[in-house]
Amino acid sequence: PANRGFERSFALDSGGASHFADMRPAYAPTPDVKANYSEDGIKLDALPEGFEYSSQYYVDRMIEYLQDHGDSEQPFFAYLSFTAPHWPLQAPDEAIARHKGRYDAGYDVLAATRLQRLKDLDLIPDSAVRSGRSPKETPWGELDDDQKRSEIRAMEVYAAMIDEVDRHTGRLLDYLEASGVADNTVVMFMSDNGPEGHDLDETWPMEAYPDIRRTIDTTHDFSYDAMGRPGSYVLYGPNWANAGSPPYRLHKAFPTEGGTRVAAFLYDPKLTEKPSIVADFVYVTDVVPTILEYAGVAHPGPTYQGRSIETPTGISFMPLLHGAPGSTEPRVTGAELFGKRVVRSGSWKLVHMPEPYGSNDWQLFNLAEDLGESNDLAADYPAKVEELKAHWEAYARENNVIIPDWVSGY
Repeated sequence: PANRGFERSFALDSGGASHFADMRPAYAPTPDVKANYSEDGIKLDALPEGFEYSSQYYVDRMIEYLQDHGDSEQPFFAYLSFTAPHWPLQAPDEAIARHKGRYDAGYDVLAATRLQRLKDLDLIPDSAVRSGRSPKETPWGELDDDQKRSEIRAMEVYAAMIDEVDRHTGRLLDYLEASGVADNTVVMFMSDNGPEGHDLDETWPMEAYPDIRRTIDTTHDFSYDAMGRPGSYVLYGPNWANAGSPPYRLHKAFPTEGGTRVAAFLYDPKLTEKPSIVADFVYVTDVVPTILEYAGVAHPGPTYQGRSIETPTGISFMPLLHGAPGSTEPRVTGAELFGKRVVRSGSWKLVHMPEPYGSNDWQLFNLAEDLGESNDLAADYPAKVEELKAHWEAYARENNVIIPDWVSGY
């Protein structure tokens, strides 16, 4: 963060780590490595006093930074990126205890309950069905008692992590209110991907990452009693991932809706309209243009302070917040993720994934009729396939995409 213009920052500079103060990394080639934390760009050898749990401490520091900003008349941009609920799944004992017994019925019951709840809230059409299981999923009824016990505990820990994110975010919002700036502060909250559905063998296969996997296996406690506590290593897994997002196919690291359609909300005290849901397509690249429009700052173009910079490719979604209709022209977006390819135009979506998740060829879906991406229409609409393939090829050229020889579990 210090290299990207932030005046103050406390950060975990790698993708994951223990959520407690032991500085145990989520992945490292040797047991002696510490999690890569930094403060204002300086690497830390030990975590500061007061670090009890990641979500708690991040909010503590954010509030401290805002207090230091104090009475300044300058506006502030604050970016709070929780590590939770990234693996390893860990949470304070009391937070886990609050969810004891809530998931005893299993993930299939939870999927059915959440699917109906989404319909009741008018978030998905009544015609939506639960997406098909991934190759790694197992029906709840086929698990033995010990497997069910471990699965239930994993979900209790995950729910506790989400609960803690919610609770500590609430502390930050309470501070904004108490300090008198809430009525002049825009708050945007979003997730970075769909539910995490990989198991440990997919995430860190021994044949690909022998040192990292060996370190994980020998330096963590995988027992039931340790699950969620310091030193444990728990993953959410594909079964709960499907239940957590039941109408959408697959999960994190896939270009399907289950991997890319995420929860997000924006609070703007200046908006006078009642709270509403915006159903228009919004992409992550739209965040920067929207923030710039809120700040009244024009992007400088291809150069800034004597160096080359990238021009944002997104579109501000500010007009949508004020009730303006979306574009009548279908927006085309492309992406590549670990060798998996996707291009979308309106409700049409073209996806290329390896087996067993895809066909090793382009598949075509109409999201307006098939949220779960279960009905491949490529054979029925060959012209649409060719049209979208051309968009993909243009995207790949413009962004210098290189498809890897090996498509990882991620």
